[in-house]
Amino acid sequence: MARRRTRRKPQGLSYYKLHELLHGPVEPEFCHPSIYDGYGEGDPDLEAMKIDWEFFGERLTKWWKANCPHSEFEQYGLPPVRCKPWIVIGGCSDKLPWAAKKFRKKL
Repeated sequence: MARRRTRRKPQGLSYYKLHELLHGPVEPEFCHPSIYDGYGEGDPDLEAMKIDWEFFGERLTKWWKANCPHSEFEQYGLPPVRCKPWIVIGGCSDKLPWAAKKFRKKL
């Protein structure tokens, strides 16, 4: 009997997940075990990242290119995210977020 694959659903964005989708994996020295809730220290769960990117990517890219502060996430249809003061996130109108380059669909 063939196993049916179930598609994982996005679990929502934490600050670390948001940072990793936009800028790439967080360096282990920035991942305090009691507060880190990203995709995995050092060796991130790329499948989970891809699922979240497929769900949030278009909206994150629009926010990124508009170079808006994180306080404007909701205007782009994104969930509010409590940001940590020690890691900065921000957009750039002339570059793509890390995940957009990593998970670019092959044409």
